[in-house]
Amino acid sequence: MKLKALIQGMSFEANNENLDIEVNGIAYDSRKIKDEYIFVAIKGYVVDGHEYIESAIDNGAKTIILEELPSIKREGVVYIKVEDSRKALSLVSCNFFDDPSSKVNVIGITGTNGKSSICHMINDGIKGLGKSTGVLGTIGNFIGDKKYPTEVTTPESFEIHSFVNDMIELEADNLLMEVSSHSLDLARVEDIKFDVGVFTNLTRDHLDFHNTMENYYQAKKKLFTMTSKGNVINIDDEYGKRLYDELIAEGRKSYSYSINEKADFYADNIVLKSTGTNFTLVYDEKELDLYIPIPGRIYVYNALATIASYIVLGYDLSDVKKAFEFISPVKGRLESVDNDREISILVDYSHTPDSLKNVLLVSREFTDGRLISVFGCGGNRDKTKRPIMGRISEELADISIVTSDNPRFEEANDIIDDILEGMDSNDENVIIEPDRKMAIEKAISISKAGDSIVIAGKGHEDYQIIKGVKFHLDDREVVENYLKGGIND
Repeated sequence: MKLKALIQGMSFEANNENLDIEVNGIAYDSRKIKDEYIFVAIKGYVVDGHEYIESAIDNGAKTIILEELPSIKREGVVYIKVEDSRKALSLVSCNFFDDPSSKVNVIGITGTNGKSSICHMINDGIKGLGKSTGVLGTIGNFIGDKKYPTEVTTPESFEIHSFVNDMIELEADNLLMEVSSHSLDLARVEDIKFDVGVFTNLTRDHLDFHNTMENYYQAKKKLFTMTSKGNVINIDDEYGKRLYDELIAEGRKSYSYSINEKADFYADNIVLKSTGTNFTLVYDEKELDLYIPIPGRIYVYNALATIASYIVLGYDLSDVKKAFEFISPVKGRLESVDNDREISILVDYSHTPDSLKNVLLVSREFTDGRLISVFGCGGNRDKTKRPIMGRISEELADISIVTSDNPRFEEANDIIDDILEGMDSNDENVIIEPDRKMAIEKAISISKAGDSIVIAGKGHEDYQIIKGVKFHLDDREVVENYLKGGIND
C-alpha cells in the first residue's frame, strides 16, 4: 500500500513531498520492523519509542512517524511529524487494513466490573443463534473457537485492526470487545467503528493512572460518543445514571437497564439459587421468563446488558429466548469447584472493592454456614483500595484469609500490611498467609459442611507475577489437588 493512502486523514508535516512510496507493514516496536515498514515512535510510560528510531531504520524502516524530529535525519527516510503518534498509529493501522471494523458489528463493553461476563454472555448467545464471533477481552482473544494470545484487556490499535481483519478473513462478523479506560485515553480504539456501547458500572479502580474518579469517568464516557446504533446503560449505578442523563441530553440514542426501577430493560421476580438465577425480563410492555446458570444479582445486570445489546443489534425477543439457552457459566467468575465436602468453593476475579463486596454478598445469600474469604491485592496498582478491601472482607465474611495476589515488583508482605490497615488488628477471624497456595489450602482445611469459600482476585488467571516473573498458579488447580490429597508444587 502507498504511504499517501495510509496517512490519508492525518494532520502532519513531512520532510519529503514524495509520499508515493510503497509500505509493506507497520510496527511500533523497532524489533518487529522489516524492509519498507513504517515505524511509529510512541512515548510510553516506561519506554520512549523515539529512542529506537535509529534501530528501526537499521532494520528496514523507510518511514518514521514521530512527535519530535531528530537533530540528524537519515538519507532516504521520510519523517512524518504528528502531534500525537498514538492517534497516528490508530489511523494508519485502520487505513492499512482497509477500515475493517466498519465491516462487522462491534459491541464495546466498558465499566469497572462485569465486562468479561457480559462479553461471554453475548458471545454464547450470538454463537447459539448461528452467527460467527470474535472476542477481545480479559479472559482471552478468540475468533470462533481459536484462541489468540493476549496481555492486556484492550490491545494496541494495530493489533485490534489486525485482529478484526483476521475475523473478516475467517467470516466472523460480530466483534465483542472489552474496552478499558486506558485504551480510550491512549487512543487504542480511536478509529474503531462501534455499533453498540455498554456501560456496566464505575467504582474505585485504576486511580494510579487516572488520578481522580472524574478523569476515570470521562475516559469511559468517550466510548458512548463513538457508537452508531445505540448505548446500553446501567442506571442503578450512580455514574451510569449520570451518563444516561448526559447522553440523552446530548441527543445520543441510549437505553437504560435496571433491577431497582422501571427502565427500558427491567428485571422482575428475581429468584436466586446457588446454581443459577431466574428472572422476568420486562421490555417494551412485554415479559419474558429467563434463566442463567450463574448465581447472583450482579449477573442479572449482566444478562440485561446482554439482552439490550441483542435488541439494539436488531434481534427480537424470540431470538433472546433462544440465545439464552446457550449461555454457560463464565470461567473465573463465581466459578464453582465441585467437591464432596458439602461446602461451596467459588473462584472469582473480583479484585476491586466493589466487586469483592458483590461476590461476598452473593455468596452470603446461599451460605448456610460460615463465609470464608481468601483475597489479596495486586502490586504496583492503586494502593488506596487495599484497606478498603480489607474492611469489606472483615465486615462481610466470617473468616478473612489475607494473602498475595500478583505482587509484581512490590513485596507481598508490604501489600498485606496496607490491606490490614483497614482491618481490626485484634480480630482472631483475620488470618495472614502470604503464600497464596497455602492460604487456599488453609481455607479448605478449616471449612465445615455448609460453609462457602470465596477465592477472590485471580479468577481465570493461571499465573502469579512475582518480581516481574510469571509463575504458574491456578486457584482451581490448587483446590482440586488439595481435595484429591495431591501435592501442590
